[in-house]
Order: sequence, then structure tokens, then C-alpha cells
Amino acid sequence: MGLTTLAEFKKLTHNPKNKDFTRIALDDNGKRFFIYIYYTGKRIFYYRTRRGQWVRLGEFTQLFSLAQARARADLLYAQDALSPIDKKELTAKQTRQTYTLRNCYDEFFTQAYKLSGEIGSAEYERAQRRRKNANRHIQKWILQPLGDKLLSELNEQDLINAFTNTKNPPCADTMRKNLSTLSNILAPAERKGIISDCSFIDKARQKLNKILESNSHEPRERATLLDDKNRLDEQKTSELIKCVMGGKMSLHAKLLFAFMMINPQRQNELRHLRASDLTRDKTAIKYHAHNNKTSAQALIPLSPQGRRIIELALKISGGKYIFSINNTPISDNTLNKFIKENGLNFTMHSIRATFATSIQASDELGENSIYRKKLADIIMLHITQSAVDKAYFLEQAKQSELLRVLEFWANKIENLGLDIDYLEQQVKDLLNE
Repeated sequence: MGLTTLAEFKKLTHNPKNKDFTRIALDDNGKRFFIYIYYTGKRIFYYRTRRGQWVRLGEFTQLFSLAQARARADLLYAQDALSPIDKKELTAKQTRQTYTLRNCYDEFFTQAYKLSGEIGSAEYERAQRRRKNANRHIQKWILQPLGDKLLSELNEQDLINAFTNTKNPPCADTMRKNLSTLSNILAPAERKGIISDCSFIDKARQKLNKILESNSHEPRERATLLDDKNRLDEQKTSELIKCVMGGKMSLHAKLLFAFMMINPQRQNELRHLRASDLTRDKTAIKYHAHNNKTSAQALIPLSPQGRRIIELALKISGGKYIFSINNTPISDNTLNKFIKENGLNFTMHSIRATFATSIQASDELGENSIYRKKLADIIMLHITQSAVDKAYFLEQAKQSELLRVLEFWANKIENLGLDIDYLEQQVKDLLNE
């Protein structure tokens, strides 16, 4: 079965218009043997039976080749030919007798967690992250122990055993997330009559809440770049900057890192920052209520270092997003993954905690700590001005105060090794200037 050669197969790519995945037929009649090419690059072989059911053959890896997938598809095709069935679709009762939890996942997961919005937009990123988290949870705790279980046999005790019969049971919060994902996947199956009742999930949840209640994990202490006196730890900061700036990572990601270090906004907001969000003279950024977590609308000035980094990023972005590669925002985990792989206990979101605490504890800026905290909160979009502030705290005065804090912080970070001249030379080399 199949006319596609290995050379032709390797040239197949995902079509961005299909968003989540591209399905391509690999057999001669284009009806039975398929490859699903996902936007992440993952490739999974599927076989479609005469009944219209999709059978997952396996993921294309070094251990599972095109030839092996085709051989398995040929075997299923031969079995299909020997099993006479009516041309009518299977009834719900017949489906229940052969339908496993893995079949249900394959058919309904992408329906339950649809991707919405334009590719690269904040809405699309949120939907993608929600799907990724749901998939990660359910693969380990539900599908691995129960994937081959028939839906007609799945019950409350099976779910309880899946979470408790392990050396390291999960915490109650992880269990609840898993069962919520399972409910979302089984909901369309219940509507189609493939499964008669999903109430066993709620019953299992109630019992597992009591069993796993004592297993709740203590919240981890957030890693920051602060010393014992809540001031910026120069050695830790210098190590982090040296690790990222000298590491094997794209120039686009290094520019995002440099900008986050001196302008501590949320990573997701900076990843989706557009050139249109800058003021005409490119001395400040306009943050819109619909684009940030706290729905704050603010005008935040840029330090001289921040303006230089923005100008460099605009030269190489080539699209509507300032920090992007091929017109797509840099992945939300690029920096964190790189830092973790290099053995440093830090995440980019923690720079916000470092900035806020350090500014509040710093006597070099003058004023009292409450006023300094307020300025830091405005910069990080934690708060917006009240009506009283707007009446008595003039916009020009506010901008100068915010700029003073940001320049103070940028100078501190630059003195600890953030070399913007190096980044500028890298951009010139990339553009052959």
C-alpha cells in the first residue's frame, strides 16, 4: 500500500493555513493510510478503517519508520477486507464495544481544545498553551495506565487506581486538572452516545480529594537575583547575563532577554509587542488593556538602553512583532529552557520580583519605600492611576519619575555585563552591514 517514497515523504511539510496539523494521504487511493504533520514538527501515522475509525499507528522516529508504518497499515487493510460490514455507520452500541480511551482521545482531544485566533496572536498562544498543558497532564496520569481500557468498562475505581497505585502519587491539584481534561474529552463522546454516563469522574474526584489531600506539595520558593538584604545580587546577575549572552541561542532571543532584564514586563506581553505599540519618537511603549494580565492601560517610557535594544530588534524582526522570528513571536519557553539547561535556578518571570523588591529596598533613589514601590508597580503594570492620581500627579511628572527609576535599573544591569554594543555588532554581522 502506498506510492510515496522516503525521499518524497521527507519533503512533506505542515501547511500553516491548517493551524494545528496537516493531514496527507500516503496510499495510492488516498483513503486509508495517512500522515499527520503537526505545527511542532511531530509526525504521526494513522490508518482509517472501513468503519471510519482512526487507528494510530505510531510516531515517525528512528525506531518507527515509514516502511514499518506502511507494513502495519497493509496488515490492517487485509484484516479490513476479511471483515464484512454493512455500509452503514456503526451504531453507538457497537462503537462502545470496541472504543478505547485512547481512541476517544485521538478523536476528541483537538475538538475539546481548539486553537483560536490568528497564528502568533496572544489569543492563539493562550489556546496553544492550554492545549499543551492539558495534553501533558493526561498523557502521564490517564492515558499511560488506562489508554487501552474500553470506554464501556471505564469506571470510578480505575481512575482512583491510576492516581494512587504509583510510587509518587500526584498532588490533589494535579489530579483535579487531569480529571477536568478527561471530562472535556469525554463530553463529545457522551453526546454521541459512545459513553452512557460520565458521573463516575465526579465520584472519583470526591474520593481522590480526600486520599490525596495530605499529598499536596509545598509551594516552592521563587528564585530571584536578590541577596540576603533584598538587594540585587551582583554575582548572580552577572553569571546569568554571561550565561545567556555568551550561549548558543538565536540573536532574537538574546535581544528579548536583554530587554526583559532592563524593562521587567511579563514575558508574554513583550513577546507580542508590536512596532505600532511604540510612540512616534520611539521613546515609550503604549500598553493596552486588552493585551495584558491586569488590563492596565499605561504609557511606560524607555531608558536609553531600552531604545537601543528596540531599534536593534526592529532591524531583524522583519514582521509586525518586535521580538519575533519569521513573523512569529519567540516561544514563551525559549529563555527559561536555556537557563534551566545551563544549571541556573532562575526563570525570566522572576526578574519582576527581583526588580520590584530591589527598587523598594534601594535608598539610592531617595523618597520613601512606599513611593518607590508604587513606581515599580506602575512600571510592571500591576496598578493603574486612580482618579485622584490623575488629578494631582501630572502625566509629564509621572513619566519623568518612571524614567528615572528605569534608567537607574538599566544602568545597574548594564554595569553588570549587559553589553548592548556586542548585540549591535551581532546585528550588523547578521545584516552584513
